[in-house]
Order: sequence, then C-alpha cells, then structure tokens
Amino acid sequence: LKKLLGDYSKAEYVPIDGPVPTDTTHIMLNAYSTRFNEELRSKLDENVEPILRILDECKQRRSSIKGIVLVSTAYVHPPLPFPAVESGRLPFLLKGDVKISATEVYDKVMDGIPIQDIVPDIHPYYKENSYVFSKHMLEHMIAEKYSELPVCVVRPSMIAPPLSFDYG
Repeated sequence: LKKLLGDYSKAEYVPIDGPVPTDTTHIMLNAYSTRFNEELRSKLDENVEPILRILDECKQRRSSIKGIVLVSTAYVHPPLPFPAVESGRLPFLLKGDVKISATEVYDKVMDGIPIQDIVPDIHPYYKENSYVFSKHMLEHMIAEKYSELPVCVVRPSMIAPPLSFDYG
C-alpha cells in the first residue's frame, strides 16, 4: 500500500460535495452508502454521482494524478453460473439482448426513467440490490469514460467500518 500511495501521512478526507485539493496525486474512492434495497436513483445520487464528479476533476488534471483506487465489491456480478466471456470482462447487465452502455443507462435513470423501462429484462440480482447494481454500473462507466486515468478497482468481499467510527 505504501508503494502504491506514496506518503500517505498527508491523506485527508474530502467531503462528498467538496473539490479535490489541487495538490492531490492519489485518490481512494469508496461508496457513501451500502444499503442494498433502496431506489436505484438515490443509490446513484449517493454513490456514483460524487465519484464521477471526482473522476471528471481528475480527468482535467490527469498529468498530476498518479493513481486512483476504487473500492468496489466482490458482489458486482450475479452469483454463478454466469456466461464465460472471451475478453475476461463480463458484459454490462448479463441478461437479455439489450445492447446499451452503462453511461446511457445512468443518464436515463438520472433523467427519471425507471430502470425497468430502460432494461425490461434486467437480471433479478440487480433488480433486488441497487447497491450492487450501482457498483456494477460505475465499474463499466469508468471503462467507458475514464480509461485514460490510472484507476485500479479493488473488490474486497466485505467492507465494514472499525468499531470506533460511524461512517455511512
């Protein structure tokens, strides 16, 4: 971790709506809320929109950004079995013949269109868990919109705060 992050003694928390400090070289991104069964739009507002805003800032200053770690979840893909893919990257949504990008889905949901109207045959796993679906969508959006940034996705099986903290 020290090798990846450099001098992490200067680490600071940035509020969800605050700007990234101009001297930032490394960023670790986490979800704000891990509640599972909420409306998808609220999950995107809480967990995806702030990260996209930060990534947009990083894109503008890409020469000074040396590394970005996105803490995702091992549960972004539905339980096995899921189809094997030659590229090794599972496709967005995994069910049906819908060919739509994660960015298109995000934009439509943010415009108020219900996910069932965008992707009628959405995988039940995602329909039942807006948190996991928002993480799945975010990973694909990063590949679509921010491929030039030095992003590493880390998928731990579980994230929990220490007993002494009360973070979302």
